[in-house]
Amino acid sequence: MPRKVERSYTRFPESWRPIASDGEGPFTSKVVHRLPNGFIHIWESRLHRKGRGSRLFQPTPRNRAQPLSFPLRKNPWLHFWAPQRITWWVAVTFLVGSALFTLAAAASLFPGAFGQKAITSAITDWSYFIGAILFTIGTYLEILEAINAKEYVVLTVEDMPEEGFKWWAWQPAQIGFLSSFILLIGSLFFNIETTFALVGVKGGLKEDILVGLPSFLGAILFVISCYMGFMEVTHQYWAWKPRRIDWWVEMFNLLGSVSFLVGAAFGFSVPGLSSPEDELIVKISYFQGSAFFLIGSYLMLPEMFSELKVRSK
Repeated sequence: MPRKVERSYTRFPESWRPIASDGEGPFTSKVVHRLPNGFIHIWESRLHRKGRGSRLFQPTPRNRAQPLSFPLRKNPWLHFWAPQRITWWVAVTFLVGSALFTLAAAASLFPGAFGQKAITSAITDWSYFIGAILFTIGTYLEILEAINAKEYVVLTVEDMPEEGFKWWAWQPAQIGFLSSFILLIGSLFFNIETTFALVGVKGGLKEDILVGLPSFLGAILFVISCYMGFMEVTHQYWAWKPRRIDWWVEMFNLLGSVSFLVGAAFGFSVPGLSSPEDELIVKISYFQGSAFFLIGSYLMLPEMFSELKVRSK
């Protein structure tokens, strides 16, 4: 029977001997096994969830590890089309959504470049509204990606058992699932905020409650979710890994969420504390955050195409 790793929904062959695991808090995001032939297999939750494979090494007499897994493509930056994969739809949906966020923020920050005030207002409100819907769709697709990641880890496709497609499952011990679920709740708060902004709720306590508060709560959840994504990549609360593209994906997403939180915080009208500069800070923060999300979403594409293949020995 396949052996299930503690704090994980992933199963490994019984003949594989676990020698190390990593991950912060209650999550396991990395597991190292020694195979019966002596090879070292390194499984990471994000690589597994994104369908990028695992890393395999062969120990050498000088205690050095010779890699046996190599990139499937020479240049993942030149590949863009894979609609048969959920991961591709996740990346594209977030990419278009964040592009609309960036457009909306730019129209708000530079209204003179978009013509009349009515046109600028329509571009801002509708772009935020549609962009928020796409983010919500993208987060649900990310949940589908997480719960449909292969339960069994094998070295060859022939050894992979058939698994049915799941439209929903509750897997809070999986950091990728929980991060996406929190992001989904945050996206729903932004749907509330953009809907009321679109119908013209302006000014005073009513705007703070119906627009400002959902935006602030959504931004908090975005920060929590993106930080969990960062932890999944680094297996620590903090680590500097600029050579990894998934590190940059989560770093830009984290910066984007923090920028949104700053913008949401300055969006409240507080008598005696608010200043005319607050509106400018809000606009700059949302523009900056949207741009960060746009970069992070784009980087999901070359990340997806950075699959690893195992060289047969």
